[in-house]
This record gives sequence, structure tokens and C-alpha cells, in this order.
Amino acid sequence: MKLRLVGGWRLNPPPGDHALLASLFERLPREVCDIGTLTRIVRYETPPHTAPHVQFVGMEVEQVRTVPEDLVTWELSDQEWTVWHGGDGCNAPAWREPIRWAWREVSEKNKWLFGEFAARGPDDWGLAQRGPQPLLLTGSAPVVAGMAAMDQVELVDHDASWPTSFEVFARYLGSELGPQIALRIEHFGSTSIPGMPAKPIIDVLVEIPSFEEAKQVALPRLLGPQWEYWWYADKITLVRRDGLLGRRTHHVHMAPRAHAVWQGIAFRDYLRQNRTEALRYAELKKRLAAACADDREAYTQQKSEFFSEIHRRIGARRGRA
Repeated sequence: MKLRLVGGWRLNPPPGDHALLASLFERLPREVCDIGTLTRIVRYETPPHTAPHVQFVGMEVEQVRTVPEDLVTWELSDQEWTVWHGGDGCNAPAWREPIRWAWREVSEKNKWLFGEFAARGPDDWGLAQRGPQPLLLTGSAPVVAGMAAMDQVELVDHDASWPTSFEVFARYLGSELGPQIALRIEHFGSTSIPGMPAKPIIDVLVEIPSFEEAKQVALPRLLGPQWEYWWYADKITLVRRDGLLGRRTHHVHMAPRAHAVWQGIAFRDYLRQNRTEALRYAELKKRLAAACADDREAYTQQKSEFFSEIHRRIGARRGRA
């Protein structure tokens, strides 16, 4: 089975910069042919903190005939990685190199290929002299021709059914992943705090033994038309929607026990026990939701100072204990 991707790449994007992803997520479903009814956006990149750092975003296609001039085509087979420049036809590869797969799986549900590999990379990436470099799968999201998902920040009053919804979903998730991967499953975020207004999305935190083991199991089993996968700051994040490009219903975060994301459990417990601070947080969320309704990233970033303040209090309390 071959993986064919049409997209674009950047060298050394700033940390946390998603400009390439945002631009191509809008553009590729409209400009690329031969994608079929349902396909997906895929992101590959070299490991964080490598120099140069390479980021590629592409859309999976069934075949390749015409590609916009400023884009490239990738084809990944069992043994080779081939790159073509954009333009009519793909008869003369610009570059071809043997690859070594670190892991490779095909989803039984949708026959999508997932995996990570190592190769030298094209000369203009600046990797050729360093020997084979790993390329990590850091994103996968379904799309259809002519459409792109748009997410707005919209808060609702706390729903008393959210804890039950979490329990039902946690049982499903544990069954799919198995006890060797899902070591612990917790409900966190605003939907886990009584009385807290929130986006109606259940945040789930899963303790995993390692990123490598979790990705190889989770991606082929969970991803499909209702799922997205993103790798952020050494944390696996899966987004579950109520249908193709539909409303988000769950965010699943996966990380080993020592990862900073587990501070979210202490934050949850602190606000459960401190009503005054919970009310202050609720007012902050409402103000930010009004100011950042069309910018989910900005909404999240601007809450960071409150998180930091509460974590400092938690740390001070533990220091006095």
C-alpha cells in the first residue's frame, strides 16, 4: 500500500506556528484533484528542536495528475520515498530515496496508512549531510472536497450529564486501547468542574506507557471520519467529532505520568474545592470567549496566566505541607 500526499513544506517554522497547516487546510481541498469523496490532511515533521526543522502538510490523493506549481507530491511505499515538484504530470521525480519505517500500520476501519520513517531528505532541506533523519507523523484530519472544518469558541452552562458522558466514553476508550496502553483515564478540564461554564467538549486524559507504544495502537484503531490526531508539545491529542467535520464532542490527551499535562488534575481538584476561584475562572472564560470567538488558539493561550497562578498556589501549599 502506498501513501500519496500533495502539499507544501517549511523550514524552521517558529515553535507552535501552525500557519502552514492553516493555509493548506483551507486551500488543498479546493485546489487538488483526484482526492475522492473522503480523504485526510496529514502532517509530517522532523523531531522538535532539530536543526533544520522541517514541517510538511499534505492531503492524501488517490492518484496524481495536476498539482499547483508551488506544491510538491510525496509518495511513500514500503521501501522508497519519492518527491515531485508541482505542475502538470509527475513523470520526472525530483528526488527519490530509500526509507526505513520505524513503524507502519493500516487502519482496518478505513484502510488509511499510518507510520513514521527515517530518510536523508531532499538536498534543499539541508538534511542530506546528516544521514537518515526521522520524520514523525504529527497530524491527521479527515476532509472532503471543497470543505474545511471551522471551529468557534462557544461556552454553555454546566451540564450535569457531563460526568456520565465521560464515564461512558472512558469505557469505550479503554476497550479500544486496552489496559496495556490506557493505564489510567481521567476526566479533566472545565466539564469536570461542577457549575463551570464550558465548551460542550469532554476533556479526557489518558496515562500511557510511552508515546511510541500509544501512537502505534491509537492511530490505526481510533482515527477515521470522526477523529483527528495532532501532536502538540510532546503530547498526543485526539479530537472526536459527532460526524465528518461536525461539532467537537471529546478531546483525548495522552501522555506518560510525568508529563506536565497531568498538572491539569491538580488544577481540576483545586477548583472543585475553591468556589471563589472557580467563579473567577468562569468570569475569565466568558470574557475571553466573547473576545476570541473565532480564534480557538488565542482563547486557550490567554487562559495560561490563570493556570500558572493556580499552579503556583498548589506548589506553595505542597511546600508548606
